[in-house]
Amino acid sequence: MKLILLVLLLFAAPAQAQVRRVVLLYDERTDLPGLAVLDARLTRTLTSALPGQVEVYRETMDLSRFSSPRYPLLLKDYLRAKYEGKPIDVVITVLSPALDFMLAHGAEVFPGASIVFCGIDRRDLGARQLPAEATGVLLKREFAPTLTLALRLHPGTRRVLLVSGSSAFDHRLLEAATAEFRTAPSRPPVEYLTGLPLPALLDTLAHLPAHTVVLYSTMFADSAGRPYVPHEVVAQIARAANAPVYGFVDQYLGRGIVGGHLYSLDAHGEAAGQLALRVLAGTAASAIPPIEPAASMDMFDWRELRRWRIDERRLPAGAIVRYRSVSVWERYRPTILITAGVLLLESALIVWLLLERRVRRRAQAALRTSEARGQIAGVSLGVGFWSWDAETDRVWISEQCARLLGFDPGTEPQLGAFLAAVRPRADGPLNEAFERAIREGAPFDGEWAIGTDPSGAPRWIAGAVRTSEEKGAGRRVTGALIDVTERRAAERTVEEQRRELAHLGRVAMVGELSATLAHEINQPLGAIVTNARAAERLLGGPDADKPELRVILEDIAADGWRAAAVVQHVRGLVKKDQAEPELLSLNEVVGEVLELAQADLRHRRVGLSTRLDSPAPLVFADRIQLQQVLLNLIINACDAMTDTPSRERLLLLSTTAHEGKARIEVHDRGTGIPPDGLSSVFEPFMTTKRDGMGLGLTICRSIVTAHGGQMWAVNNPERGATFVVALPLAEQPGAAADAGRLASTG
Repeated sequence: MKLILLVLLLFAAPAQAQVRRVVLLYDERTDLPGLAVLDARLTRTLTSALPGQVEVYRETMDLSRFSSPRYPLLLKDYLRAKYEGKPIDVVITVLSPALDFMLAHGAEVFPGASIVFCGIDRRDLGARQLPAEATGVLLKREFAPTLTLALRLHPGTRRVLLVSGSSAFDHRLLEAATAEFRTAPSRPPVEYLTGLPLPALLDTLAHLPAHTVVLYSTMFADSAGRPYVPHEVVAQIARAANAPVYGFVDQYLGRGIVGGHLYSLDAHGEAAGQLALRVLAGTAASAIPPIEPAASMDMFDWRELRRWRIDERRLPAGAIVRYRSVSVWERYRPTILITAGVLLLESALIVWLLLERRVRRRAQAALRTSEARGQIAGVSLGVGFWSWDAETDRVWISEQCARLLGFDPGTEPQLGAFLAAVRPRADGPLNEAFERAIREGAPFDGEWAIGTDPSGAPRWIAGAVRTSEEKGAGRRVTGALIDVTERRAAERTVEEQRRELAHLGRVAMVGELSATLAHEINQPLGAIVTNARAAERLLGGPDADKPELRVILEDIAADGWRAAAVVQHVRGLVKKDQAEPELLSLNEVVGEVLELAQADLRHRRVGLSTRLDSPAPLVFADRIQLQQVLLNLIINACDAMTDTPSRERLLLLSTTAHEGKARIEVHDRGTGIPPDGLSSVFEPFMTTKRDGMGLGLTICRSIVTAHGGQMWAVNNPERGATFVVALPLAEQPGAAADAGRLASTG
């Protein structure tokens, strides 16, 4: 048939226009799935006969969304103006509203055009008076065969429901199905579920009794008037229903229905396209009566058959089953066979490659060396690389490495000269670790000085050494170097600034204690003056009492030592010596600080309580800096208790040792710390004092951190706050003896 049409078109072409024009007129938009299939088949059939000789135009009336009574008249005027001057040969109408439009206005809109209708059945065609230039393809709808199939596959069915929408088209299909079921009654009879909104319908279908079968027609609109796409609705119904769902068109297959005696819209579009080609070839439409081809077949979804446990052996002969899952062997048999052949070939190649293993490994080693050099050549981050091949005793250095060590770029120094330039200068563990890395292959990482710069300052580098050894390729030592002189200088500057800030903090604390310290010094000085005058009077008398003079002189000496001790403590706090870590007893440090702060505590009327752990926790720390931290915390605690009644002012100092940490805790009964300030109390310039600078706690924390410890604060449950200083416990073999010596000299 296609060949005959092609020949007719070829012979008819010289007598008529070279280009044929066809308009596809749809009652709805073509993005609806069923119409999309029909449109694709019509277009493909028309354009494939004579490529480039048929122009296809597409018009959609979109009646479900535009139903105004004036709309057809406006559409008529619009199409007439649009196609004016462009003669149309054939208009293919899809569904009855499009045909009705052409019967009413076709002569005005498309004068001289033939009509080929499709998408309507004999009942829809009814008593319409078709013009002579009209023909078409009747859609042969069949509903009873699907019902028969459903009852055959579910022999125990007690209830059959037909679901349909409420649009005019839905009602037409429902009437056709009802009429067909009436002529071929079934047991059980068909019930109709049409008067519900979609949400209520889905809920009803989700609670159906057992042994129920659902048939689905279309739903362009529900009873509430909401428009829907039938293909989307069938998917929702299939998901919601607790019973198998069957349909009547093949476009529903794969969307959740089990199957049925399904009408193929694709075949219907093919038949309509072929009929239009006959008209384009010169056959008058009046000479072609409407045709009604059978286009339905038994089709099923393999996944739904499994879901509802339907045995495929019960399907009718010739039934088509789609979406079947095939085994891995069936699907990938060629690939598996090819892969197996490749594996056999690879096995043979491996046997041969094993014979070439030594040569290949040497080639790989040479390739790795070449790649490493290529990567190093592109490094521009200031990192110098070097490598030593123990087998050939050759040393390779990058240009950056040569600049760091003072070699000329591009040279390969001797191993001895290179090691003399790169190894750490000072003897000790670092130099020993470097030697082990070169000699034994142990990994090495560190920082060390390698010389001085023009100003005489030491130059520092950071480096790493690694060793790799492969059988047949020898041992290779590789290293990386980077100049860290500027970083070390910056660290020294920061450390000097920290020490200066700590010194200023101590001076500020001494200033706060000046009044009580003056009183503390004036007392022994006043006692010295009083005892000296008493001794002068005794010496002026006739009989000097030597024993009494001796007592007076002893008091004078004791008061002098007492004043000197206060001055010595103050001098120790304000001096700017370098930090000298030593083995310290926390209990001893607490005692020294309390001796210095005793007068201030009495002046502020603050009670004191201590809980010192025994044996005393030992730490390695700088004595003056640790005293500074503790004295700062004591002064802050006293300031926090300014508004506390004097009888309730209590300062508690405790020392403990637990889980490798030595702790000092300073408890007060002051105002505490605001909850939102606990996280920022150690930040710079954060203070709750009216005249505070907010640097004291920051300095304290930096000191504790520099000693490898932590410092934090918490509010007490009852009142006040607690500041905790935690330092690493000293673990030295002679720690106990040193602690005893320190305690005895306290």
